[in-house]
Amino acid sequence: MIKAVEPIPDVIIVVLPKCVENACAAIGGPPRRRRMPLTGLEKLQKSFARETSRTGQQILDFQFAEPEPDTNVGYWNIHHALKAHVMAHGIPTQQVWESTLIGESRTQDDATMAWNLYTALYYKANNIPWQLENVPQNTCFVGVSFFRKNPSDPVLHTSLAQAFSASGDGLVLQGPKAIVDRDRDPAPHLGEKEAEELLRGAVQLYSDFHDGISPHRVVVHKTSRYWPEELRGFNAAITNVPRRDFLTLERIEHRFLRTGRAPAVRGSVISLTNTHHILYTVGYVPALRAYPGMRIPLPLEIVEHHGDSSAHTVCSEIVSLTKINWNSCSFACTEPITLQFSRTVGHILRELPPGTNPARLYKFYM
Repeated sequence: MIKAVEPIPDVIIVVLPKCVENACAAIGGPPRRRRMPLTGLEKLQKSFARETSRTGQQILDFQFAEPEPDTNVGYWNIHHALKAHVMAHGIPTQQVWESTLIGESRTQDDATMAWNLYTALYYKANNIPWQLENVPQNTCFVGVSFFRKNPSDPVLHTSLAQAFSASGDGLVLQGPKAIVDRDRDPAPHLGEKEAEELLRGAVQLYSDFHDGISPHRVVVHKTSRYWPEELRGFNAAITNVPRRDFLTLERIEHRFLRTGRAPAVRGSVISLTNTHHILYTVGYVPALRAYPGMRIPLPLEIVEHHGDSSAHTVCSEIVSLTKINWNSCSFACTEPITLQFSRTVGHILRELPPGTNPARLYKFYM
């Protein structure tokens, strides 16, 4: 029996050389998301999928002749594909372009790049960089989102749950198929059974990760409205949880101004009704005497709130959850971590090879 000379690493740093960057990166795109080229057929299919998603009308299924395999065309996104294919080995990765390390094609200064890189490595090596002080323990925050497993299919969606604890531990769960009923709402939703299955699985995953301790409170963040059957399913999933809050968060294009030269203060809340609020997760920070941003801040809109807690509590928690993005040194992000990386997680799950089980820990997706 052969024994390993060295222990298994906590994280693997993958430095992508310039030849890979030149072959895979789109000119001008951000390093983490640069894409490999598409064939003409793939571009046409993607265009049809976008049009179908926009109009709700199916494009006639023309049978295009498949071109000969092109060895120069690879995955849709090298970052997502590499994450997905390494996932089976159980070791998180940190990808970085060689040109970034040597100072070429860099959009960040040395201090910002170092902070982002080492904070991410610290978290992926099973550490928590910092913890939130004003978020209660034994609270499970769940972000519910949807993604297409097949990019060319604009209808079928799969649900996704991201569960976070107050300490910043992140867990990922792929759920059942969603429902798209454009007569009711163009956004995807869950049926009663599917909603119960998804949230029950997320809470069980949270409990297993915390040594069998069940949460005393569950908070769900979603970007679409709640159908009555969704609420019934979510409530049925947590009958043993004393407290719960279900919120819908949307981006708002309207801005609010205040007297003076500085933008709205971060954390400002404009209550339109008891369950409808405008929340500034970014803005002027009195402690810094500055607004750490480049553009006029856009608030989030809490369009629905079903639950037990006050508006002050749920808004304060959303503001806090914008500060545990271990991939950024920004003072805060616009969205809470429950929704911040839902699209990236979905893209990585889409690239999973057949037979590979999705990793549960969030560090495998960042």
